[in-house]
Amino acid sequence: MEVRILGTGASEGVPAYGCRCPSCEEARRTGLWRRQTSLLVSHGGEHLLVDAGFDVVPEIDGVGILAVILTHWHSDHYAGLFRLRWSRVEIPLFSPPGAPPEIAGKPVSLRMRGVAPFSELRIGPFGVTPYPLRHTAPTLGYLVEAGGRSLAVLFDTKGLPGETLRFLSGRRVDLAVVDATYAPGVQREDHNDVDGAIEVGRAVGASRVVLTHVAHHNLPHSELDRYARERGAEAAYDGMTLEV
Repeated sequence: MEVRILGTGASEGVPAYGCRCPSCEEARRTGLWRRQTSLLVSHGGEHLLVDAGFDVVPEIDGVGILAVILTHWHSDHYAGLFRLRWSRVEIPLFSPPGAPPEIAGKPVSLRMRGVAPFSELRIGPFGVTPYPLRHTAPTLGYLVEAGGRSLAVLFDTKGLPGETLRFLSGRRVDLAVVDATYAPGVQREDHNDVDGAIEVGRAVGASRVVLTHVAHHNLPHSELDRYARERGAEAAYDGMTLEV
């Protein structure tokens, strides 16, 4: 199974418009910009898109996706659906409830499907099991399994609900991609800070922990990756490809 990280930023992206903070300045200097968070999971020539931020369509042009699995209905995670819905072929869209009327009322080629927490879906070669996360809107993560390997999608969240932690702790998790919005020590109720994200990855027993959904007031990428690696994790960057 291959995971391609399409976007690693929070809603504002990095660099944020008009911002001169260290993260934004480093991104301008190095070209390591952060688009809104999404990823593409591939196995056996089939592809699943996890979330669809503003800029996702150019990143997957020419890739035939089996389905979109959506974590939640915040615009930085679904705005790309406004373009995807004009696909010439139908695209199943699996999501929690709460679709905005602009999508629900005019899905075009999107075929909207509800999901139930802890009830496995079969999508081509993938087994996909949703589980609740802890965020400001109804949010689901997904355990994606194929070829005997597994990926835990853990954005957007602040820690984990107990039922989700118990579920994932009892499963094999080869790779966890975890919300790390805030800099170490910045505690808010909607997203993890870096230390919290690393702890989430450890708590579910992931063999590899990769941090994503990084806000511009977090550490610059070079510092963040060094900080994470010292603690047994690593920071994702846009375009990163991971073999699971």
